[in-house]
Amino acid sequence: MEVHCRTLGRALLWTLLVALLAAAPEASRSQGAAPNSRAALLEQARALSAAGKANEAYLMLAAHEDEFIGEVDFDYAIGRAALDSGRPDKATLAFSRVLAQEPLHAGASIDMGRAYLALGNREQARVVFEGLLALNPPPAVRDMLSIYMAQAGGAGERRTFVSGFLAASAGHDSNVNAAAAQGRIFVPLFGAEVELASRNVRKPDNYAMLGAGIDLTHELDQRYVLIGGADAIGRHNASESQFDIDAAAARAGVARLGDGYFARAQLVAARSNLGGSGNRNLNALAFDISENPGPVQWSGFVQAGRYRYLPVEQKVFDADFVSVGVGVRRAWPTGTVLSGTIYAGRENDVGGNPGGDRQPAGVLIGLEQPLADRLTLLASAGYQDSRYQLVDPSFLVTRHDRRTDLEIAVRYRFDSDLSVKFGVLATRVDSNIPIYAYPRQDIGITLRRDFR
Repeated sequence: MEVHCRTLGRALLWTLLVALLAAAPEASRSQGAAPNSRAALLEQARALSAAGKANEAYLMLAAHEDEFIGEVDFDYAIGRAALDSGRPDKATLAFSRVLAQEPLHAGASIDMGRAYLALGNREQARVVFEGLLALNPPPAVRDMLSIYMAQAGGAGERRTFVSGFLAASAGHDSNVNAAAAQGRIFVPLFGAEVELASRNVRKPDNYAMLGAGIDLTHELDQRYVLIGGADAIGRHNASESQFDIDAAAARAGVARLGDGYFARAQLVAARSNLGGSGNRNLNALAFDISENPGPVQWSGFVQAGRYRYLPVEQKVFDADFVSVGVGVRRAWPTGTVLSGTIYAGRENDVGGNPGGDRQPAGVLIGLEQPLADRLTLLASAGYQDSRYQLVDPSFLVTRHDRRTDLEIAVRYRFDSDLSVKFGVLATRVDSNIPIYAYPRQDIGITLRRDFR
């Protein structure tokens, strides 16, 4: 099984890399010039813009506009240069050409909204940003769009933008307590089989869940904003109430809009209850940075913090942690989006875990594929490999876990703010210590309403 899981992990990673390479834009074509000449021109323009010479970049690109007008990469580059050099009127013309060919070009859409803001046309800017928010973008992009929405909100010096959601779910979980499927396991230390307590054996059940969240963005100036938010969920089982979950999280920090990037630093606090009693507290500092959205968008993150268990018998799992990762997101004009993240981390044991410190590493892959006007296919796959430091005194081996998650769902949007999703999630954890190994399947339906 270990060989199988390693093979699966490598397969997921190679699938991501091959898909992203296959998705790379085809070799540039030009009108009246060789592809390399346009590529060199765009590269030189990017270098000038990065050096703070947006006006020089624009003038250089404008000199070749008759040759390359109509090419998406050229039009987007000259539009960005025009916007950054104080020519928002010319920028809107260039972005319009891009969006005429690629209506779902996220970078051009956002920059078109920015150009409207620069022209003082707040209403058109708001329409653009609201349309992008309705696509339910990733959290970092949502925060960035919220900043622009705040800027488009009115004539005051400081503006605040608020958004949120409500969600209700129902479904069936084959393993609500994430426990082993077998009731008896062999313990090498004792040289005999041991019968597990009832609560430590897999229990299937139906469930209902309610969730809500709110995000706030308060503009300080054109670059910096305060960000914050809170989320809460309650998931209750039909029969196994001892495994009901209630959780709440809050976050607050600051974000910066840079030239070509968006960065956030936040403090995060979370509390979860199990069966109506306090179970775990989490506190962390999170930092992430991402490119402004475009056909290809890179991002990175680092998180550090701690989690502490409240029940005395679970304090053995207390740990301090740090994790880092990089991600890439590729969007096509058809609406297809492929994303991937590779991450690694370390959990330092502070509670006396028999396995000692833990080192997790993994890969996540996601796909969004429009099927019809309002119907979208959602799929994701994840693999995580976790290795521990010490030999477990009861099982006489160094613990090694492999976790695989596969999810497939379809989402239907009644309108920009109301949607329903039906999905199936399959999780499998394999471990050389059998009490930590389990399978789990969750099938459910979720109705969600967004507010802006």
